[in-house]
Amino acid sequence: MRSLKFFVSALLIGLLTYGIPSLASASPRLAPISDLDSKLPSTDGSIQSLADYRGSVVLVHFFASWCGQCLLEAPSLERLYRSLKDDDFVVVGIAIDDTIPAARSLKERLNLSFPVLVDTERALKRTFSVRGVPMSIILDSSGSIVSFDDPATGTRTTRIVGTRAWDSAAARKSIRELLSPSVNADIALFGDSKAVAF
Repeated sequence: MRSLKFFVSALLIGLLTYGIPSLASASPRLAPISDLDSKLPSTDGSIQSLADYRGSVVLVHFFASWCGQCLLEAPSLERLYRSLKDDDFVVVGIAIDDTIPAARSLKERLNLSFPVLVDTERALKRTFSVRGVPMSIILDSSGSIVSFDDPATGTRTTRIVGTRAWDSAAARKSIRELLSPSVNADIALFGDSKAVAF
């Protein structure tokens, strides 16, 4: 019984000294990810990396040309991209377990204007631990993975697996919050030690 009292006392002292962790109020940045510089072929024939989009908020969307849900979700991503692309926002599609011709064909068939890269070596699939598609994450303008409100549930998350209505008012609100200078200033208060560097 004495050891339990000691443990509880030590725990309370620690929490009072160092603060109580909270997912809701925690920094929206995650631990560094090392492989964002991976060069990938694009469906337009160029070679690009996520580092090429530094300075913009980037919705990184993992998909595959053979994925039925991905086909249904793509038009809403396109509408979101077109509505916010002039505000330092970009959608970058990352085709996984796919070929360049298949990804190019899908992009043309769905009339997608956002960039589509093909992860032929599975580098980003490993980096982001992609287990299924569609999957989306958001990088802030400094390249850090950030938490954001899931457009379907309103809960904070750092990744979404499954389809969403990306052109919904809730999705646009979540993205606009990340584009807001005041939000970016608040993020900077937490320091660069947690930032994902390009």
